[in-house]
Amino acid sequence: MIPTANARVYTAGVAVGGTMFIAVVMGFSAASNAFAQFNTAITDRMYEQPWRLHSEVIKTISPEGIQGLRDATSEEVGRTLIYLQTDAEYFQKQVIDTVEQLISVPEFAQRSREISKGWAVTLTRVDQHLRDIYEYLGQTDHPKVREANAATAELIDALSNQASFERDVLNALGAGVRQRIKDMATRWWNSSQGLTGLTKEIAGDVPKGF
Repeated sequence: MIPTANARVYTAGVAVGGTMFIAVVMGFSAASNAFAQFNTAITDRMYEQPWRLHSEVIKTISPEGIQGLRDATSEEVGRTLIYLQTDAEYFQKQVIDTVEQLISVPEFAQRSREISKGWAVTLTRVDQHLRDIYEYLGQTDHPKVREANAATAELIDALSNQASFERDVLNALGAGVRQRIKDMATRWWNSSQGLTGLTKEIAGDVPKGF
């Protein structure tokens, strides 16, 4: 039998800086990070490192360089910023929807491969937007950019594999330990937050009607 999240779980949506935060509240004692990461195929590092490394690159670019990117008259650059923002927001929506399904859909584990594939497709577009932005900024060959791109590719490859995501879902649900489910959902959420934060650093407030 495929395990399901049958424990009673509550979710709360809290507006934080205009962003919907999903808090998964479970009545279980806190587990250590080492326990949470036990036998995890797609780890915290893999979910969070791409956006942290990209953020480090962006912080090395002068404020004038970032503003020049935002003020670029090229329609192509403007569209890239909008697409980056749109896909980052879409990834966050995918994560929120997934957390809700994790809690409410008994056959969630059976959908895990499809979900993983969908996330990979979205992040592949994000990866291309970031590469286009680095090209415009003349940073394509910077060692830190290559490192960030490699970390992004690692996450996309893991999600594209589908089996890794499915394994994490089955392990979390099958363990019968609610903390593992909470940790898994938190891992997803932190990744989406990292990407939306990175997008804000790059694009600022991009008007959707550019």
